[in-house]
Amino acid sequence: CAFFRADTIRQKEIENHGVRFNSFDGDLERFSKFLEAEAFDILHISGPELQVDDFRKIVVAAKTAWIPVIVHLNYFAINRDVPVDLTLLQTKTMAWKFIRQTNKKPCAVLPVPLDINKIKSLKPSETEKGKIRASLDVKSDAILICRLGRPDPFKWSYFMVDAWKRISEELPDARFLALGGVPANIAARIKRVGLESRVITLSSVSDDEIIKTLYCVDFVTHSSRIGESFTTAISQAQACGKIVIANSTDWADNGQIEQIDNGVNGFITTSLRNYSDVIPFILNQKLYHKGMEEAASLKAESYDAKFVVKDLEKHYCELIPNVERDLAYSDVCH
Repeated sequence: CAFFRADTIRQKEIENHGVRFNSFDGDLERFSKFLEAEAFDILHISGPELQVDDFRKIVVAAKTAWIPVIVHLNYFAINRDVPVDLTLLQTKTMAWKFIRQTNKKPCAVLPVPLDINKIKSLKPSETEKGKIRASLDVKSDAILICRLGRPDPFKWSYFMVDAWKRISEELPDARFLALGGVPANIAARIKRVGLESRVITLSSVSDDEIIKTLYCVDFVTHSSRIGESFTTAISQAQACGKIVIANSTDWADNGQIEQIDNGVNGFITTSLRNYSDVIPFILNQKLYHKGMEEAASLKAESYDAKFVVKDLEKHYCELIPNVERDLAYSDVCH
């Protein structure tokens, strides 16, 4: 169900998977009547940017319709002070934040799932990799370093540009790819530090193109001004066997420190110097380099949809004790 018109953005995609889609355009009464008529067991609210009043309206509609269980996927650990039966957070870091704010209201951790089989199926051949790199005007022997993310000035930080500048001084042939685009202030910073000719920007890319391009880069660098609750940019890169370097953001959300096991499948750093020293170091450690890439792929496996869905089913079954407990991922999918 889409409660607001803006939430219909994925309607066609959802319907193409055989799922019934309903839109209510903010009509609380119609929404409540629909819930009551359908006699649902669970209302699962997934709304990272819902305002408190809107969130309360949806919960009230569910209570009015006598929905037994309400679950909320809370991306940013925001305390809306509205009672639900279970709040799902995407990392332990965010769960701790939520518990501190709400005095231990019931919560559990549920990461963003990945379609690992699809990601593997999109891996380009060596010939295809060469064509993709050539389309980016990157030589086959050049080091290609990528940042994946939308061009949001609240997400991008000057730290990333300054790190690229330091890396470029150590690796003169390195090229940097902004996969997803850059905001205007970052573009200005790139020009100011003299990296304009070495930064490639791809603004409009499909989901499949993102994965194929990730397979063609050598490293993924990540940084965010506001930190991360959980980021698929990191998990997708890991699924493609890429080492991810990120900085710790203890002053903000810091879920990236759970996604990256420092020194095992990537690096978490606390200073610009350490951040920029990682790639030259790892390039001189070939066996270590290869082992870390394999560890990154293994880490991504833990986010596979089949595991995440089973965890979600388990939570559902615990919330409704009399539900049939024969749910299985394979049955749900087929």
